[in-house]
Amino acid sequence: MKIERKSSGESRRDAGGESRRDGGAAHRFRRGDEPAELRSAVRTLLASPLPILLAWGPELALLYNDAFRPILSGKHPAALGRPARAVFREVWPALGPRLEGVLASGESVLIEDLELLLERGSRDEERYFTFAASAVRDEAGSVLGVLAQAVENTSQVIEARRLKVVLDLACACARARDPREPEEVCRIAADALARDPRDVPFAALYLVEDRRVRLAACAGIEPGSAAAPELVDWSDSDWLPRCPWPLRAVAEKGEPARLEHLEERFGALPRGAWQVAPSTGVVLPVRAREAEAPCALLVAALSPHVPERAAGVEFLEQIATLAGDALGGASSPEPKPDSKYGSRSGDPRSPAVANDELDQIVYAASHDLREPVRMVVAFTQLLQRRYGARLDDEAGRLIHFAVEGAQRMELHLDALLAYSRAGRDVGPLEPHVDARAVAGEALVRLRERIREAGAVITLGELPEMRVRELDLRQLFERLLENALEYRREAPPAIELCAKRGKRDWTFAVRDNGLGIEPEHTQAVFRMFKRLHGAGHRGTGMGLAICHKIVSRYGGRMWVESEPGVGSTFYFTLPA
Repeated sequence: MKIERKSSGESRRDAGGESRRDGGAAHRFRRGDEPAELRSAVRTLLASPLPILLAWGPELALLYNDAFRPILSGKHPAALGRPARAVFREVWPALGPRLEGVLASGESVLIEDLELLLERGSRDEERYFTFAASAVRDEAGSVLGVLAQAVENTSQVIEARRLKVVLDLACACARARDPREPEEVCRIAADALARDPRDVPFAALYLVEDRRVRLAACAGIEPGSAAAPELVDWSDSDWLPRCPWPLRAVAEKGEPARLEHLEERFGALPRGAWQVAPSTGVVLPVRAREAEAPCALLVAALSPHVPERAAGVEFLEQIATLAGDALGGASSPEPKPDSKYGSRSGDPRSPAVANDELDQIVYAASHDLREPVRMVVAFTQLLQRRYGARLDDEAGRLIHFAVEGAQRMELHLDALLAYSRAGRDVGPLEPHVDARAVAGEALVRLRERIREAGAVITLGELPEMRVRELDLRQLFERLLENALEYRREAPPAIELCAKRGKRDWTFAVRDNGLGIEPEHTQAVFRMFKRLHGAGHRGTGMGLAICHKIVSRYGGRMWVESEPGVGSTFYFTLPA
């Protein structure tokens, strides 16, 4: 099989999905002498709704489908036919050995959380992808190329990174001495932010005093520099023009403010984990619990590469809330109203507000307990490793039970935390979400479970609709997991489809599993409800989370089932 440069301006249809004229900038595969395996692999990638990349031959020359083009951003169409090393040169140290390893050994690999900076308009965005790469072989078993399916997990990587900062700050505040000094709280918050220079290139915390603010702690920036003045006194008219941050306005009004074009205002700035300086910053009020006026201010630069949909302001609001709780003497991170984990406004006697208050309690309890449980697990396992040889069998067995019990508690706390977040208003509804593509992503995430069960999963009609993609993905993943878990000895046969009604889409997940007794068809949606007991994974929270998400959209969820035959779970979402 030969690869050659196009030397003329002939027009052709390429594997990137578009017809174009190429004056010699790209390689191409010579039509007519390509092996059958190449044609088969190209048919596979072109038919897939998911991003797929084919790296062919010793040079790993690239072909890809339309769904992969956004990942390449401005590198398309020049990337077609070029060696993978040249196209992915910025991430080749991480990606190259894995692809070359598949080519050399034929063994499949999973390349997790690969970071790419993708062009979006006038800026590059930080994005993360997981690649499942497998060999393409000929009839003799020789490896001819590598087929890699990509799933974007940017939101999960960024949220996990931020959640760690929030958890670390909550635990640090809980361990701090009580009563806490304001400077100590600010230092603890700054230390937590300093560990996340990707989201926060630099930050400063100010204590609000009478007609002035005083710098208490910094992260990633030198105290006293232009963007982190040590004192701003608005009784001194000479000071205000020299400090572009709207500190006075935020301190007096208690409303957050945003500042653009930072380098034009302050000169050279710290870059955090990036090669370019941040251009946008925010000033957030920090309030002690139940106080109206801010007791401190959080100044923070936003990442120049963070995707627009994950801008980071809500994350910083959580940091400000935790710092405010600590400044007010509170140690538990209660969700901030109307924020990512917050409640809806309304009559405090209404069921909606009561449910939100319960969510806040569940969130705070599960959030605060996770760190102590992790410490129990970590230190018990440390005891086991260090002193296991000196302990008798009975002591070893008791330590094993302690670790196992703590790990089960950690799973339940994670499930409670997921339940408290489920269906939250984390942003506007996305107008054109492709449910079929979301279902495809869910199948990729569950591929090991599907392979293990030998399941056959069929996707029927699935719409494009107005919904939050994260909510829809959770529904699909949890219902498919449920069908895979509660299966009979026969291989699972699962169907996911939807039907349009007058005002709703009715989704159905149908399986041939264990089934549910009629008297339990309502109970399965309760928290921690498990009908089939030992021998099955899970916490009994998956269906409760699904029910809660659907309820937030004003939809319904129910199940029709026959024991020993199977179940069909239905839910409705607005059309």
